[in-house]
Amino acid sequence: MSLYTNGQQVTFKFLFNLDAEFYDPIYIDTSWAQRNASATPFYGSTTRDILINVTRGENGGGGIVDGTFSYNAQSMVPDYGVPIATQFNTSPDLKTKLQNNYITRESKGIYNFIYTIPEKLFPGKYTIVLEAKIDGVREIRELYFQVRDINSKKPIYIKSKQIENNIAILTTVNNHDLKREELITIVDVDPVLDGIYQVRSILSLDRFSVYKQSDDVDLTNLSSTGLVLREKSNTPTLVTSQTIFSNSTQVNAIYKTLVPGKTNSVLLIGHADSTLLGLNEIRRINSLQEAIDIMSGNKNSPLLRAVFDCQAAGCSDIYIMISAPMSEYVEDQAMVNQKRPDLISNSSTPSSLSFYEKYYERLERTYLNAREVDFIDMIVPVGVSFVRNDGVKFVRQLADHCDHVYRNTSAIRIGIIGSRSKGMNEEDITTISSVDFLKNILKDSSGNLAEEIDIDGNNLDVGRYILLYYGEAVFNYPQLSFTYTNSIAAAVAGQLSEWPVYMGLNRKVLKGAYSAFGIPLNAAHVAKLHSSKVNTLVKNNRSRRNIPFQILLSDDKTLAKDGSSFANVPQVRLAAMIINEIILIAESNIGKFAYDTIQEKVNGMFQILKSTTPSIVRDYRFEIFADKKEKGKIYLEIDLISSHALKRISFNILTGPGV
Repeated sequence: MSLYTNGQQVTFKFLFNLDAEFYDPIYIDTSWAQRNASATPFYGSTTRDILINVTRGENGGGGIVDGTFSYNAQSMVPDYGVPIATQFNTSPDLKTKLQNNYITRESKGIYNFIYTIPEKLFPGKYTIVLEAKIDGVREIRELYFQVRDINSKKPIYIKSKQIENNIAILTTVNNHDLKREELITIVDVDPVLDGIYQVRSILSLDRFSVYKQSDDVDLTNLSSTGLVLREKSNTPTLVTSQTIFSNSTQVNAIYKTLVPGKTNSVLLIGHADSTLLGLNEIRRINSLQEAIDIMSGNKNSPLLRAVFDCQAAGCSDIYIMISAPMSEYVEDQAMVNQKRPDLISNSSTPSSLSFYEKYYERLERTYLNAREVDFIDMIVPVGVSFVRNDGVKFVRQLADHCDHVYRNTSAIRIGIIGSRSKGMNEEDITTISSVDFLKNILKDSSGNLAEEIDIDGNNLDVGRYILLYYGEAVFNYPQLSFTYTNSIAAAVAGQLSEWPVYMGLNRKVLKGAYSAFGIPLNAAHVAKLHSSKVNTLVKNNRSRRNIPFQILLSDDKTLAKDGSSFANVPQVRLAAMIINEIILIAESNIGKFAYDTIQEKVNGMFQILKSTTPSIVRDYRFEIFADKKEKGKIYLEIDLISSHALKRISFNILTGPGV
């Protein structure tokens, strides 16, 4: 829940959207100006209005404490299409009435309620309740917020600040009693500095420092309002005045519900701040609004952006894990490999780390937790890169995770890693084409190649679970109200999740992407990347949505060894689907006749896959064996020919209730 203090001006955003179409609860009479220049745009029997009240409590059931605010009532002068600031200039009376609280129409279906938290509003939870009537049907929308009592914290007042070489030194009025690495919230000290931090060092009883990337600022006297909020529980408070999406539940949801099981599941991992979800906890997202709520509406969160990318590309079964706080995230690509004094390793001999090095350390714990989850089909570490990462082995780390899941559960989990750079460029392509990712990246911490043979004598091929996608794209969503560039890894996962298992992504349009970022790639560039088993973005000349070309995915190659039947993702997904089905069949059949029943049902499954239109499997063969020593263990050897590319796929499964 978003936290505010008395006197803050906050923008609450309401979106009227159903099945991807915006609609407007206000009837706009477009001919009002011709009729009467002093009239309002709401005229006649079709008049509609938006009414907003502030109620006590989190569910809107408490008494009204502020309001009613009416969109029509503020139209004392014609306001359709006229910014509220312009109205203030032309009507001083309107400015006096609405300077603290008013409603604006941003565009069709998007309204903003600008509200100043009253000074006398008691601490507690509140609900912004919007009411509108659409075709005679009453519609209620609710957004939540909380007011925090400043006396519930330990305020530490600041009298001066200094920022030099990205270190902010703060001098307090009295003894601060802070400790190194304690979490604090800086409020009203400086717009550049306000936010949540860890204390970097204690310089004296009244001086301490935090790390902040910023231009140097000289020592400056401050007003008495500048302070540090130190929670008694040492839990940071999010105090913000930026425009955000607040917590929301509605009669008619802003966003369509994401339905589990309708697509493959995707786990997105990345940086975010949240008071609702702890680090390395997993949560399934029921709607985009829920994702906004969990991650405090921070548009700069790479994890929140990835959720939008993944959903827009087609996924309806999205899970998230917050691996690290936003205070550690570095947006600037030029800074990701630079050591930061506030990023300290967890080793026995702590040292300063770069963003990528610290993120790698964070992911170790996140992947460990994710191992225990058995319902994830694809996994995307957001914000990592397989290029320009100063040797940090994100690829090997993810490959080891997916390999561990397969060896311990027989389930296949596909890992997708993207790239971060200053747009696609010749230098990156040359670097990538000279790298053998299997030999040079898939090494352990000692630099040794992975074992070629497992304990059962099978050849290991951990690269078959991994897809690399080079390039970034431009994305834009009405709900976020701004355009940004992002790795395409989350979008690829979303598109793959709803894609039929018998089809690949070769030359398929990437949903949600408006344009590629960087130089346009020619055939030679693409060939170089493909030689290293790296996929990328290309374009054709077909236009859409006023964009002069479409963005296509070049291929769906995995990092499998040369000659492997799992060289492309359709074969991997087909094997994953068959393995999951066989595991379900085996685990649901227990008893004396389980062996024969499993054999019959597995054969029936293959017959269905062979007879579908189009067929998923062209031909198949399998052998089933019961373990002679351990009851309930069943082995299957499977050979099949995929209808996609007519490739032969061979794999083994150990399953049954005794496993």
